[in-house]
Amino acid sequence: MEDGWRWRLDWEKLDEMNYGFLGYPVSQAADITFCKASIVPAGDDQLPHLELTRKIVRRYNELYKPILVEPQPLIDE
Repeated sequence: MEDGWRWRLDWEKLDEMNYGFLGYPVSQAADITFCKASIVPAGDDQLPHLELTRKIVRRYNELYKPILVEPQPLIDE
């Protein structure tokens, strides 16, 4: 799965981007990991944010101690 936020990145307008472009998904990742959620209900539009959360959790667990829970999506079909 390709990161959903990468396709939106317009390198010519990089200097015009604000904190929310990356800050919101990282803030969402913090909310999920803080709750130690193992299953997260998500729509298709939220899967890129959840995948970013999973990458952050994996990297943290590799660098430090494996204490963060890697969340799995629960998609209602």
